[in-house]
Amino acid sequence: MGKRNRSGNDDWSSPGSSEQQTLRIPQRQVAPVSGATDSDDEGTSETQDTQDDLPDGAPLEHAQPNDLHVSPHDAKRRRLNCVLVQGPAYPLSAHHNDGKPPTPFGRGREARIIEALKETHNSLHASAQSEYTYFRIDNFSIYRPQGQTASDRHGGELVTLDRLLRHGDGSAYYLVDGTLNCGDQQHQVKGVPFSTLTIDGYGDAGFGVRDKICVQSIQAQRADVWYQLGTPAPEYMRFYKPFLWLAHFSKCFVEYLLETEEVALHHFARDALFINWLQQTYGGNAEYKDWRSESGLREFRTTVAAHVGFLHKEAYSIDQRLCKKEIWGEVDPLNLTAIPAEPNKQQRTVVTPFAHDMFRHMYFGSQLKSVAVSDPHVEQQVKRRKQQLGLTPLATGGNLLASSLPSAHPSPTTFSEGDVVTVKADRDGPWKTSSDTWYAYIQKVRTTSSGSHRLDVLWMYQPRDTTLGAAYYPFENELFLSDNCGCGRDALSPSDVVSRVDVRWESADPAAEDGLFARQKFCTVAEEDRYSFETLVDTDFHCHCEAVIDDWETCLSDYKLHDTVLVLRFRLTSSNGIRLRDDTYRTGDEIQGHLGDDILARLEGLVHGWLDPAEIVEFDHEQQTIRVRPFIRRAMDVGNREVAPNELTCGEETLQMPTSRIERKCHVRLFEDVIIRDQRIPAPYDRGGAADCYFLSKDIYKSHNAAQPTFKLGYDPAAPRRKLRGMGIFCGGGNLGRGLEDSGVAEFDFAVDWAEHALHSYRAASTNPDAQYFLGSVDDYLAAALGGSTKRNVAGIGAVELFTAGSPCPGFSALNGNKLNEQSLKNASMVASVVAYVDFYSPQYFVLENVVTMTQGMGARKDENVFSQVLASLVALGYQVQQCLMDAWSYGSCQQRSRVFIVASAPGLQPLPAPAHTHDHPSNTPFKVRTLGRSSNGLSFGKRRDEFVPFSHVSLAEACKDLPFIGDAQTRLCTTFPDHRTPTDEKGTSRSRIAMVPVLPEGMGLVQAVRAGHVTSGEPHEFFTKLGHLQLTKSSTTYARLYPAGLVPTLTTALRIRDGVAGRTLHWAEQRSISVMECRRAQGYRDDEVLVGTTFQQMKIVGNSVDRMVSLALGMALKASWEQGEGGEEPSSSYAQHRALAGRHAAGPVLVSGQLVSLFTPPLTPPHAAAATEIDAALAEPEDITPEDMQDQRVVHGTGLTYPLSDAQDLAPTAAPIQMSNASQQSSTEVLSSRPHAVVVIRRNQQSHASSTRGLTYPVAGDSADVPTERLQRVLEVRPHTVQAESLDQTGSVDDAHKHCGSRFGDEPSASTQDHVRSMATVAITEDAPRWDIQPSRLRIPSDSAPASTAGSQDGLPASPPLTPPEFESQDAPLKLSDAQVQEIRADGFKAILRMLDSSPGR
Repeated sequence: MGKRNRSGNDDWSSPGSSEQQTLRIPQRQVAPVSGATDSDDEGTSETQDTQDDLPDGAPLEHAQPNDLHVSPHDAKRRRLNCVLVQGPAYPLSAHHNDGKPPTPFGRGREARIIEALKETHNSLHASAQSEYTYFRIDNFSIYRPQGQTASDRHGGELVTLDRLLRHGDGSAYYLVDGTLNCGDQQHQVKGVPFSTLTIDGYGDAGFGVRDKICVQSIQAQRADVWYQLGTPAPEYMRFYKPFLWLAHFSKCFVEYLLETEEVALHHFARDALFINWLQQTYGGNAEYKDWRSESGLREFRTTVAAHVGFLHKEAYSIDQRLCKKEIWGEVDPLNLTAIPAEPNKQQRTVVTPFAHDMFRHMYFGSQLKSVAVSDPHVEQQVKRRKQQLGLTPLATGGNLLASSLPSAHPSPTTFSEGDVVTVKADRDGPWKTSSDTWYAYIQKVRTTSSGSHRLDVLWMYQPRDTTLGAAYYPFENELFLSDNCGCGRDALSPSDVVSRVDVRWESADPAAEDGLFARQKFCTVAEEDRYSFETLVDTDFHCHCEAVIDDWETCLSDYKLHDTVLVLRFRLTSSNGIRLRDDTYRTGDEIQGHLGDDILARLEGLVHGWLDPAEIVEFDHEQQTIRVRPFIRRAMDVGNREVAPNELTCGEETLQMPTSRIERKCHVRLFEDVIIRDQRIPAPYDRGGAADCYFLSKDIYKSHNAAQPTFKLGYDPAAPRRKLRGMGIFCGGGNLGRGLEDSGVAEFDFAVDWAEHALHSYRAASTNPDAQYFLGSVDDYLAAALGGSTKRNVAGIGAVELFTAGSPCPGFSALNGNKLNEQSLKNASMVASVVAYVDFYSPQYFVLENVVTMTQGMGARKDENVFSQVLASLVALGYQVQQCLMDAWSYGSCQQRSRVFIVASAPGLQPLPAPAHTHDHPSNTPFKVRTLGRSSNGLSFGKRRDEFVPFSHVSLAEACKDLPFIGDAQTRLCTTFPDHRTPTDEKGTSRSRIAMVPVLPEGMGLVQAVRAGHVTSGEPHEFFTKLGHLQLTKSSTTYARLYPAGLVPTLTTALRIRDGVAGRTLHWAEQRSISVMECRRAQGYRDDEVLVGTTFQQMKIVGNSVDRMVSLALGMALKASWEQGEGGEEPSSSYAQHRALAGRHAAGPVLVSGQLVSLFTPPLTPPHAAAATEIDAALAEPEDITPEDMQDQRVVHGTGLTYPLSDAQDLAPTAAPIQMSNASQQSSTEVLSSRPHAVVVIRRNQQSHASSTRGLTYPVAGDSADVPTERLQRVLEVRPHTVQAESLDQTGSVDDAHKHCGSRFGDEPSASTQDHVRSMATVAITEDAPRWDIQPSRLRIPSDSAPASTAGSQDGLPASPPLTPPEFESQDAPLKLSDAQVQEIRADGFKAILRMLDSSPGR
């Protein structure tokens, strides 16, 4: 084929020579159309009116006059009227036929034209035979036929070619207008129907397909000729150009499928296999380079997902076998097979007996089905897990309520600190209480100057006096210490006391308590009008109302030199100057010095306060001030709007500040320039300052400073670290879990949802190759888990450390007009399922998200508070519980979305700090105090916070400023952002209404436009006259535009542009609704993350999601709690001493007269509660490993627990389990790749506990561990997993060990070797260790005279040398005890051991 001719800057081929040209295009198969319709509707929205989609177009200022058929004068006039006109939606022939498409050519007329052209073709090519005959068609337009469907929504409209016979939703045929030519003959054709499209060039060495796209009508097929597409008509240009880009991508895509055996979606990620293949195949081709630069795409996963129907059709037509590749099951909405669907067996909401007991009285109680753990081994695991974390023991059913409230000691005459007393309740106070008695803890007994006694107390609350209110709580005899004190003037008089009561300050089993007990504190967060439940610590037993807080000492304790912090700065904005103290400030001046709350109140409206990142460079101890060096923000301070808002550069100025100006720490890191330019900055630094994360260019920093930064670098996302193992139910597209993962605190191994498009989207964006997915009901999943399922996608006990849920909100949503119908009751009941999951899996952390209206009264009489009942359930389980209101815009989102979150953490873990606000309240919207609602006793669940922040709010226009103009969105093709298309395909009348809504003044709607006189006639005005009452209100949002400087209203599962309350969804400057891409941005989805499905299905995923910026902020707070616990800080409360075992960092066993009393191992998890004071309580009889155990993915039950080997779970010792996580860093794998490690299963000393004949599995620790051989059960060798797991042989026995001793020390082992076996193996199980296999091993018994490295075994195999990995080189030796210490232990038991460990050096 001849070269194309070019003229000027025109990218389109001109007709050139009139000579007919011939291509060798193979005859192609036509893919069958599944569900092909004549309408391209993406689905029906959840409104009474169906919405349609919108097209792409060129901006008016860049459009050619011929494209729009608008004179320059008319264009200017229409701009002045604030109404933009898009490119034509219909072919030119429609305008010549009174707005109707032309009458299609008769078959005879087209046939005569073909015959005439064939004669010319044959005369031009008489000397050469051609396989195919082509007639070029120029000035063409392609459009839909009229009357193809009953609704005829888009009849006669221009359309892109990719929709023809598209897999799944393609149209059966289209019409074409144009000029057919051959030689010097030209014939105009109009309305020619065709149903065949072919793109040649697959397999050709060349890249371009511009001149290789042909269509074939029925008459052309009969004549065996093709119409080669040439230059499109001006009005069709905006439709054809993006299709041509897609046609080139289709060629590359199909060729890659042809050349690659296994193809998956991840091949199309950035710098992945497809990109490399493109560069190797076409890297030197000029057309290829132009094609790549046209889109600027660095990865193509979203392109594949957006155009999967067209790509499937093309692949099918080349080779049907290509449609069997793995990738189709990942992204094809009609045939998603990457995650197999699970059968739906359970119709009611499956809950545990505990959850059933807590929720059965609720208005949705009939939906619940109580299912107990049926597998005895799983039941043992659940009990042990709860025991380890210090949670309420497993309930097996029935009412959990303790038998009765205890009796009191009436009229005490003496009082002591620590007594708990009762007084008569004050009915006239602000507290709404039904109690006759109040409880108080005496923190101090004072004698006044007059000689009378006063009792300073801390009030103790009964459950109904807390935010639990009227919710059912199973332990009426539980009290909660509070931070509400009665001291000083409010102190009690002894005469106020009615009685003294006994309170137990701990409880291993609340259901077994027959007296009052307390285990938590009810905390007040006054500034947020919020309350929480937290584990008791020593400092809780004294109030701090009179404590003198030394700000300087607090500052020195919290911050160090070169920390990066956010400091509070003020600038005068008033036009008038002010005088403060002895200083005068003018407009624009920064105000120095301390500003108390009283001064700030007087300066409100006169000053602007904001937070700035800075480095602490000096502590001035004399003046008790700090000196900081603020960083310069390139976007705000320098004015470079092209850079990220959180990109910094170095500052030279330093400021002296009072300590009160330090708000909190922040994270600042350096990145290479190439990382910044290529937009490869890792999360969370790529989120524009959300989560207090900032970055600098290394090159810029080096140009200002030394090579190494002076400030302390913030959180490093690339550093290897132990992460919480997560599980999410109702996970949807994954935004909640992904936000938590972005913070670095967790990695999710399990995801459960029954929306197949959402779960496949979750999978497509996951970076965890070992993640497991359950496509089915949460009820079926829980039923399987309770029954002991061993499927890989059903988590085992201990595998879930972080559990998240976004339970269905329709049951509580204000948009739901009937909350008592069957579906609403089912949706509401799912909160009970969430509690059941927490009860069963006992995670260390739990997060629940739902709509704010969940906190309001529900049920027929609006008197049932589901929120309080969830809180009551979690507190009853023993969790610390917090709740908060989180507004998306306060964390960097451009969405007006508010949600309530409940966060629970296991006893002893650090409660989460309040997620820090980073972005301001919208400046064009007054701040409103919003509350979460109140409990039945009047206590608030929380309210909106108002804080100083580093950034102004992010508007929708700012968040989407880089998205291209797509006009009316009718083309529905965007090469640079494939999801930049509207959720629905608006029909012509709807587009006309949108076009009549002015873009100025901002925020106009159709109703306002009519009333302002902008619309006086036509269909839009007629539509206005038919609107209902809600659509005609003054604030109506029917066909209303968004405010570009404001926020997008809360996104739901469909855009309702006709809605009078939720219809504000039109673009602020273009004639369309907002696109899926803009909705993705508003919800925080990353641009490269795939959403599987049609635009309608994508919108459902987006609308059901949690805002990613919110979950990121929550993740950073969770990370702060997790890392503080991981640091090894122990609970300070004597009440909590029984939990201390889990947090100990002692190494090796404790020996008492040669007998093992207890064992501690270096914990790699945060300290968490042990089950009871007796360290070996409830251990199970050890069992042997069998080949069936391995096939069943299970490991030895050394402690009564079953661990899935495939998920690399614990080989748990008594106290602190050592987690064996999958390797995430290559370096860790290399270090451990060849090292064997011993895991010894021993039998406990029967003398230490008379009833104990149980076993204990532990890794041999430290330098050496002394273990009596008579208690040796077996020795296992642990190796890194490198090949498929092999079946295990029978493990070694005690006799084997004695034989091995004999082989090393003679035929008869000596008394010392019989008493003790010394193992030199060392634990090398780190937080980043790879997956492990467990294999039996001979025990190695090195002697003092025979080095371990040369010792041989009985079977002649050399013994492995002792290994001491670097991370454990400094482990302590076993703790040796004196005879006096032995006697102390025998007298005082476990507490004596703890005292010795505390006093032991280095512990």
